[in-house]
Amino acid sequence: MLQAVNAINMHNPASNRVMDISDLKGHLVRVFTDTQSFIKNLPFGQVEADPPEAVFLLSGYSWKQGKFRIWELHFDSNIQKFTFRPVSAWRGQAAEARKVVKFVGDETVVAEAKERLTALLKSRGKIDSGSLDMEPFEVLRDLIREAKHPTVGGPLQFVKIYRHSNVVPFGVYWPDRTSGKTCVLGRPLLDYEKNPWSTIDPDTLEKC
Repeated sequence: MLQAVNAINMHNPASNRVMDISDLKGHLVRVFTDTQSFIKNLPFGQVEADPPEAVFLLSGYSWKQGKFRIWELHFDSNIQKFTFRPVSAWRGQAAEARKVVKFVGDETVVAEAKERLTALLKSRGKIDSGSLDMEPFEVLRDLIREAKHPTVGGPLQFVKIYRHSNVVPFGVYWPDRTSGKTCVLGRPLLDYEKNPWSTIDPDTLEKC
């Protein structure tokens, strides 16, 4: 991830937002593939590096396409390099509805997250109409609190992406507003640190 950040900062069209996010994904794929090719000094007896298992989500607003997009970046062993696949909108939606969401990680957790999101949308009458609000946040919150899956945990990380490509991280009271602390990007703030942005109550979903 640090290499991705550095690659954006060092490439003027990406850092000054002239490059559309649909083109940025190609730049990042090339950076990831090139970086992976430099893996040397393997453990004794190992002939080649193991295929990278890391999966990345790239999301943001495409001014070329006039909508928010999400892509999954992953390593394809068949072509021996990183590539991407677009995340499609939720199927079977009414004409005015638009839902785009993607869970990544442990397959068992991803399957459960999808089931929970579907059940939550059904309970609110939104399975085939309307748009997503904070439902994915609620699903992830409950999965972490239940602590059934060791691959999912820690304070929730929450950011808001704007059409002008700016990203603002929000604080989250974790594990709750009463007994928890303000956490920003997964880290509890120290007593003397101040959160310059809004903070989300994970239960009421209100900004404080």
